Amino acid sequence: MSDKNNAEKAIDSTPAGAGTTLGAQQGVHAEHNTTVQLIALWIVIFTLIGVLIATVFGAFAVMNIMLGLAVLSGIVYGLTEWRFGKR
Repeated sequence: MSDKNNAEKAIDSTPAGAGTTLGAQQGVHAEHNTTVQLIALWIVIFTLIGVLIATVFGAFAVMNIMLGLAVLSGIVYGLTEWRFGKR
């Protein structure tokens, strides 16, 4: 009987958001990703894929350009997360 009571107390003392994903905690109405963030994130992803492809083919000039774009997009993403992120 004591084990059952301890288990119930543990369940009752669990914080409301524990064990859930970030998206589930925020809910639909609290979404904070802006369009700028999503665009910057996809640019980072595609340019890093491009860096890998350019590296395989030895196109180092293209690789440098794509790496620069990835860094700039990462900075834009970071700034928008800092400015418009979850408060």
